[in-house]
Amino acid sequence: VDLLLMKIASRALELFPRTKWLSLPEIVEEFEKLMAQQIDLRYEARNLEHFQHNFQNVTSVKFPTPLHPFVTRDVLVETYEESVPVSSYQQAGIPMDLKRRIAQLGINMLLKMIFVDNFVHGDLHPGNILVQGANGLSPSPVAAMAPSLHPLRLVLLDAGIVAELQASDLRNFRAVFLAVVLGQ
Repeated sequence: VDLLLMKIASRALELFPRTKWLSLPEIVEEFEKLMAQQIDLRYEARNLEHFQHNFQNVTSVKFPTPLHPFVTRDVLVETYEESVPVSSYQQAGIPMDLKRRIAQLGINMLLKMIFVDNFVHGDLHPGNILVQGANGLSPSPVAAMAPSLHPLRLVLLDAGIVAELQASDLRNFRAVFLAVVLGQ
């Protein structure tokens, strides 16, 4: 019902010349597609596998693995990744060098997603970004006592929303990024 109301409202608003440039019906259509994908967890499983393929040679980024006998439209079972929320590294007492290394991992990951793969995680917020391999912080007391079994890396969750740029948009984005890097 909500989507139907949004469609009707977007069509009605399109009748006003000053709102035509917003392309409201197209925006509502894209939103509808996004919502349909969000409620089918098989789509998220495919996205996780796509990211795993894209990052198979990158040890600093990991995605949980969907366990396919248990992936359905309504259920997604995936591997558990022992890790700590990235927000835990904002607290006082965490060495600045470690914070910088984690930030650099995030920047490298995002640049690869945008410029190399053109397949970008669309819901990157601290709740969906975990850290493995940094000794001292752990969700469990037993794991906190043992040295880390993993290199320092980011673990990304909730791959239900992804973005892919059209070829022309990607070219424009690269040009803007290059201009910023070159100080133009």
